[in-house]
Amino acid sequence: TPSFAIVNPLESSNNHFGIHITDESDLTMAAQLVNSNGGDWGYVTLVIREDERDLSKWQNKLNMMRDLHLIPIIRIATKVNNQYWEKPRSDDIDPWVTFLNNLNWVTKNRYIILFNEPNHSKEWGGEINPAEYAVLVRQYQQALKNVSDDFFVLPAGLDLSADTTSETMHPEDFYQI
Repeated sequence: TPSFAIVNPLESSNNHFGIHITDESDLTMAAQLVNSNGGDWGYVTLVIREDERDLSKWQNKLNMMRDLHLIPIIRIATKVNNQYWEKPRSDDIDPWVTFLNNLNWVTKNRYIILFNEPNHSKEWGGEINPAEYAVLVRQYQQALKNVSDDFFVLPAGLDLSADTTSETMHPEDFYQI
């Protein structure tokens, strides 16, 4: 299938290994892991919460990743409010786009994951709303592509083992709504 990134990672040799970390102090160990056995330029997913959008802090992390030959995948997030992650809002798109576009990225492709497990109510403000998530993904994708074709926008991962209950939705049900 075609890739909609500006540089198609399927057309050149590519390290397919990656890891998700929560702290930049783990970047060196992550590089040793994903770039082991002769690999180079492995992937690392990091989460940026909306209340952590400090350009200098995150630029330093990207610079460190460049030095370690790591390709960043940035998953954006809201923040926890009581027992739920706040639901993303359309009003938050422009601040995210400005922040992400002002970073000096490690690679031409700028990988962005939009939030996490929206088939869990605790990840979406206490409810599950696939249609709302789809609209928000489209809005973010359009806004990011409007400032740079280099953004490669990925939807959130779903909990593939979730059943349809009052708190979760089976992925197949989520995709069909």
